[in-house]
This record gives sequence, C-alpha cells and structure tokens, in this order.
Amino acid sequence: MRSPDGNEYPMHGTFTEIFEPERLVFVVTVGDDGTPRFEIQNTVTFLEHGQSQTELTLEILVLSANVAARRSLAGARIGWNQSLDRLAMLFESKSGRNQ
Repeated sequence: MRSPDGNEYPMHGTFTEIFEPERLVFVVTVGDDGTPRFEIQNTVTFLEHGQSQTELTLEILVLSANVAARRSLAGARIGWNQSLDRLAMLFESKSGRNQ
C-alpha cells in the first residue's frame, strides 16, 4: 500500500469468503519485519439499486493490533475513502461518464 505522500506499507491479504456478486471478505495483515503491526478483516457488501447503481458497504474488524498501529488504524477511513474515490474515477473514465 502506498500513501499519498509516497510512503510504502508492506501488507498481504487473503480472501476468506467470496459470495458472488453480493459479498467479499478478506483479511489483511500489515507489517514488514515479520511481526504484524495489525490484522484486519474487511467485509464488503454490494447492494444493487436498479440496473446502473450499486451501493458498497465496508465493515472493518480489527483482529489484532500493536500499540504502533493506532495511527494507521485511525486513518483507515480516510485511506479507504481515497481508494474508493480513485476506483470511482477509474470506472468513470472507462465508461466515458463524467459526474
């Protein structure tokens, strides 16, 4: 993961549930020295609204975290919002839509 200021944060994840097309569950572990700073479970649900809109809901559950992870976890909402905004821009550019 790369932050807007260019810092990189090594991480890896595993999908634990895939219920197409309504839900994804994946666990992400963040840490670069062999000792995880934190581990979170992300549950993403998709709710279709008509044929052209989908509501995305994200639930984050902290499974484990050390003291140093507090700052990173406090920024999770901002980080996810930035990632989802970039994803929306990608979809808009691919579909030719501008909102």
